[in-house]
Amino acid sequence: MGQQMRMTLAVSALMLALTGSAEASNKFSWGFVKIESEVQLSYGLPESDIVPLAYTCHTKKKRVEIFTSVLPANRKKGQPLRTTFRNGAMTAVYDGKVGYSKASEEYHFEASIAADPKVVDILKSGVSLTISIPGYNERVLLKGIAKPLAQFEAACFRRR
Repeated sequence: MGQQMRMTLAVSALMLALTGSAEASNKFSWGFVKIESEVQLSYGLPESDIVPLAYTCHTKKKRVEIFTSVLPANRKKGQPLRTTFRNGAMTAVYDGKVGYSKASEEYHFEASIAADPKVVDILKSGVSLTISIPGYNERVLLKGIAKPLAQFEAACFRRR
């Protein structure tokens, strides 16, 4: 299955998982989705395609891809980009590139790293995560992440 198709399926499944009451539908929330040999932890707006942050674990490849919609104004597919995550106590820097989804016609940042449990440590403390690129920051609340994060860790990092 191609990467574009997997991402489209993962986002679609996430949106179904996040769908809730009308009151909950206008609040961002964390969700966990499993599709075949991939699992995804995402922060998004239910009943929409707005997903500012997603971690996708490819269990067979032992890789984690980090996707975020925090991008510079002038972006091009394939453009190298450095993104910094901060939670107050920790900082993580990811070198990746700007990707483009034909299905959603949207740009995103993507970084691929080894599937190491330390990749999600930054999500375990603090009340929010700040995603930064030069000239722009976006804050993602960490409220409600405990259960989806535990599911993601169990599925992605279990002993093989």
